[in-house]
Amino acid sequence: MKLKAATLGVFVKWPEPGRAKTRMIPLLGEQGAAALARQLLVKSLQWVDTCPEDICPVLWVDGGSQAQWAELLASLKLVRQWQVLPQSQGHLGQRMQHAMQVQFEQSPFSMIMGTDTPTLSPAHVAALRSALANHDAAFIPALDGGYVMVAMARLCESAFGELDWGSEQVAAQTRSALTQSGCTHAWLPPEPDLDVAQDYEQALAAGWVSAP
Repeated sequence: MKLKAATLGVFVKWPEPGRAKTRMIPLLGEQGAAALARQLLVKSLQWVDTCPEDICPVLWVDGGSQAQWAELLASLKLVRQWQVLPQSQGHLGQRMQHAMQVQFEQSPFSMIMGTDTPTLSPAHVAALRSALANHDAAFIPALDGGYVMVAMARLCESAFGELDWGSEQVAAQTRSALTQSGCTHAWLPPEPDLDVAQDYEQALAAGWVSAP
């Protein structure tokens, strides 16, 4: 099998009411939060589908049946052939490391992103690929102290260890862990991440999302 230039994995949870975007439930209710999650998911899949042909897209799913995911992908009329794989067990870092390992079997460069950042685009993929020319890893940080996208030219396991996943310290802890392990890393300009009510209100005002 001919390897693709890069594999881009999208981490996503099935937009189930009561389980998706739970921190938005006080503002939008369970149905509204799930609708927002679906909207962000669809937007992410649509722009990833427009990436260059040498990018192999993979959907790493949490929840939802195989039939549900197949129906969703078919309804979007995407032009690419998407792999749909289940996320592994463990904390986020362990799940990301597993995904990276699998993706490195398909290409020499591996990327992972979530779906909560409506400002991402193929231009960010290109910027990360450029950064990997001189670094082992490259990141797009989030304004809240985490990060929304990571790319690697080799597996840097130190980035996926026992960090405070989901906290505002993740980016800083990742920088420290990579430096201590000898992995070179680049950080691009930050992007917004939709996690709480204030994030949603800002995204709505900017036109990045529409009211569910």
